[in-house]
Amino acid sequence: MNRTLSAKELVVGHRERIKERFLKSGEDDLQEYELLELLLTYAIPRVDVKPLAKTLIINFGSLGNVLSAPLDDLVKIKGIKEHTAILIKLVASMEKSLLKTEMKNKPHLTSWDAVENYCYALLGRETKEFVYIILLDTSCHVIDTVQIQKGTVNETAVYIRDVIELLVKKNATSFILVHNHPAGDTKPSKQDIIMTKKLDEVTRTMNIKLQDHFIVSPKGINSFKMMGLLG
Repeated sequence: MNRTLSAKELVVGHRERIKERFLKSGEDDLQEYELLELLLTYAIPRVDVKPLAKTLIINFGSLGNVLSAPLDDLVKIKGIKEHTAILIKLVASMEKSLLKTEMKNKPHLTSWDAVENYCYALLGRETKEFVYIILLDTSCHVIDTVQIQKGTVNETAVYIRDVIELLVKKNATSFILVHNHPAGDTKPSKQDIIMTKKLDEVTRTMNIKLQDHFIVSPKGINSFKMMGLLG
């Protein structure tokens, strides 16, 4: 006689099947909510986390948005405690750290598409405003990627002196400026343009070139050079 499986056994069986699919095909065989579901199984044992994974995706819009959501917003979701929220944020932090490492290890920037992809991965899902600088040497090898400010350019000044000190300290001969507009508009503000022009003028006197200034949003990316705002 066939025995009816208990709820616990059904959960365990489902988890094992998702794990096997991931091991066999990686992320290509799993939907976003299933990837998140698999992650949640390591923080929430003996519970069917599929509904919770779907709830997170619905609330935040995508897996990427879940990973980049502030911890305080994650714990507002029923079923997500601080322990689980920290695991989600840890994954996001590791992803960003890996991207920085990969960028450093590249022998040089082979194309602007590669830079744009990196900038979008760095800031495209952020819900708060950040300003980063990518430092380059004479061969366009990436020296480092550094967060120089938190907050919009309008609200938090990008201090020219601090940028210069960083460029000199790292022996950079050129650099790329990157900041994000979480609201979605990639059009530069008047303050963005003024700040970029001033920074370009100052660094040119030091024979340090501002290669470009990218504005990143969840909807895409824009370039000062492509807009004709930077020579």
